[in-house]
Amino acid sequence: MRYTVRENTLIVNGEFEALSSGINGGRKDVTTLFNHTINPKFFNHTPPEHYTQKVADKYGIPRPYFGLLTAVKMKYLQIITDEYLTAFITAGITNPSPFKITGQEITHTSQIANTTNPAQITETIGTINIILIAHATLSEEAMASAIITATEAKSFLYFSS
Repeated sequence: MRYTVRENTLIVNGEFEALSSGINGGRKDVTTLFNHTINPKFFNHTPPEHYTQKVADKYGIPRPYFGLLTAVKMKYLQIITDEYLTAFITAGITNPSPFKITGQEITHTSQIANTTNPAQITETIGTINIILIAHATLSEEAMASAIITATEAKSFLYFSS
C-alpha cells in the first residue's frame, strides 16, 4: 500500500478487496481508494458519480476504484497506523450529511422538508469518512466486524460531544 495527498485528494494505491458505502460502492477488488475534498458551497454535481470520475481522470486513477467526497480539508486528514491496520480519517460537522436528529429520531432531510415544524430539528450530523486498510487478508466475519467497529466509533464521536 502506498498513499499520497495531492492538492485536495488522498490517494491510496494497492490491491484491495474492498467494501464501500460511498459513491459506486459495494464490494469489489480495486487498485485505488481516494477521498476528495469538495467545497459544499459550490458543489452541485448530479449524479456525483460523474464528479468522482472527473477526479479519477484528473489524477490518472484507473478503474476499478472507490472514491469518497468530503468537505474536510486534507490538512485535517488523520492517518493512524499500527501493526494491524492503517486508518485514514476525515471528520467534520460543518457540512452535514442528509440526516438530522429530531427529538429521538434520526431522519433523512427529504422527510424533514415536509414537516410542519422545522424548528424541531435540534442537531445536524456531520460527516466522517474512514478508509481502513487491514495489513492482512480478512475473513468475511472479520470484514463485517471491522465495519461494525468503525460505525460504532463514528456513532460514539457524534453522540458523546
